[in-house]
Amino acid sequence: MAPRFDPESLRLDLSVADLLESPFLRSLGFSSRGGYERLWLGQAIHGRYQEQKLAEDPSYRREVVISHVLQHRGWTVTVQGRADGLRREPDGTLVVEEIKSVRRGGMLPPSVRESYQRQAMLYAWMLSHTEPNPVRAELVLIAIGSDETEREALEPDLKGLEVAVRRRLNSLIHAWEAEQRRAAERHAAAERLTFPYPETRPGQELILAAVETAIANREHLLLQATTGIGKTVAALFPALKYALAHDKRLFVLTAKNTQQEMATAVLNLLNREEAFRSLRLRAKAKMCANDQILCHEEYCRFAKDYGLKLATTGVLGRIYDSHAAIEPEHVFNAAREAEVCPFEVSLELSNRVQVTVCDYNYVFDPYVSLSGFAAGEDLSDVILVIDEVHNLVGRGRGYYSPELSSDTARKAAEVVGRWGEPIHIRIENLCLKLAALIDGIVADALEEGPPGERAVQWPLPEDQFWRLRPALDATFVDYLEYQRETRSFHPDDPFVELYFNFLRFLNGLMVSDAAFSHCVEFRRGDGKLKILCKDPSRFLGAVISRTHATIGLSATLSPPEFYTGLLGFEVGRTAFVEIANPFPAENRRVVIDPSVATTYRERPAN
Repeated sequence: MAPRFDPESLRLDLSVADLLESPFLRSLGFSSRGGYERLWLGQAIHGRYQEQKLAEDPSYRREVVISHVLQHRGWTVTVQGRADGLRREPDGTLVVEEIKSVRRGGMLPPSVRESYQRQAMLYAWMLSHTEPNPVRAELVLIAIGSDETEREALEPDLKGLEVAVRRRLNSLIHAWEAEQRRAAERHAAAERLTFPYPETRPGQELILAAVETAIANREHLLLQATTGIGKTVAALFPALKYALAHDKRLFVLTAKNTQQEMATAVLNLLNREEAFRSLRLRAKAKMCANDQILCHEEYCRFAKDYGLKLATTGVLGRIYDSHAAIEPEHVFNAAREAEVCPFEVSLELSNRVQVTVCDYNYVFDPYVSLSGFAAGEDLSDVILVIDEVHNLVGRGRGYYSPELSSDTARKAAEVVGRWGEPIHIRIENLCLKLAALIDGIVADALEEGPPGERAVQWPLPEDQFWRLRPALDATFVDYLEYQRETRSFHPDDPFVELYFNFLRFLNGLMVSDAAFSHCVEFRRGDGKLKILCKDPSRFLGAVISRTHATIGLSATLSPPEFYTGLLGFEVGRTAFVEIANPFPAENRRVVIDPSVATTYRERPAN
């Protein structure tokens, strides 16, 4: 969690991670963002280790919440964290364990190891204030794929840690005080902010009032208004004014780049004083400065020593201070010059700016969303304005509708098997095994139907996929290690893509309920298994309900009950407003062209 300051009671709530210096929190590789922990391997490894220790040692406890309160410069500071493991030695010494999963046979980068060590010792420092016996820390490194364990005993310098913690608190408080001064300037700018045009168009006054009321009352709004009356500016003006005045973060979500450009243009109109910072996010593939997307410090100079270079070059502050409207090109050029990953820099900036313009995916896609939107994160300071919100229904379904194709599995087997090493043959066999599993399910489901292309709803044998998972996990890890050792990473690797699709499919099985259908399909010689999310409201609503307010804009939101339900808006907290079409009916011309076909197969011709 981010540090929480309460200036009225002079209370400051922190996590243990907040006490780590920022360079130690940032590295790019298999052990950090996008690495093994994101592959769900680390959690399983931790669980197996902890279960084993619970069985072996009666004193062992896992996932122990630790809290410590101290006074600093008039503030009451509460530090809280969760220790991976605690155990008691025969002499009474209390040992706190920090468990990490690491690459097999690989050396941890010094900055990463130091961050792990500091985290473990901070837990020991916290415990030392209430524990009468000696306290020490231990770093437990478990190799993925082999469960080989390295233990590093750490003797914390408690006085030195106390000094370091208070120095870090000084830094956090100074940064907060500086931000308070900037916030006061934004509050004043909000008072001066006026609508960017001398007159409003017909219908805009109603939009302004509806959005202002919804946000002030911490409610959601679905607003239907015809194209061309200026919905975007009429919604963004009151949303921005409130966000600046009340220290909220505004996210403008769109489905297309052209809509992002329009939103950015409106924000520029509203920021003539340069009172706030806006950021436009671009897709990762378009922000990669390397010759191939390979986010690991051993293979990409823009990932190497990422945290250290971020701290020493000052690139974040330089970008933030130089541009009121931060465009992808600004980030890319400055980050490339500083030799740090442009995409990661853009994500760092999204935590600093007041307004972020981005695709729906950065908020709602569970696999690529910003870390601040993860389950359980506090979004009470977030206002969402979603353009063309009716499109979010289809997007939401797509996020939770994975599929597996036997043809894709066979092609992965063919491509990787052609490379000829033992690991490649092992991958080939596994891919063919998966293809055979898919084909077998398709054959069972469609054996009684007519020949040709068909699709049916069919129960999927989940246990068969879970039995295949351990072999795929182990092979995937070995494959990454082989590629690391031989420096043979391939862009668009078919096995890597298949592996992630398989994990998404398993996740789809885990979250399936009455809102899902499991289907089997055979088309063009390819057997497919599909998980179809018919109603994404549970997942979209889990984000929307945590925000301060969410404003959905569209020209097509009828019937409102349909969209309110499928988008996950809370009925008692959501208003629907329809703006009457202000354009004169006599200006309309209706043209009927019977030559235009509406079937899907004719769409390219039209």
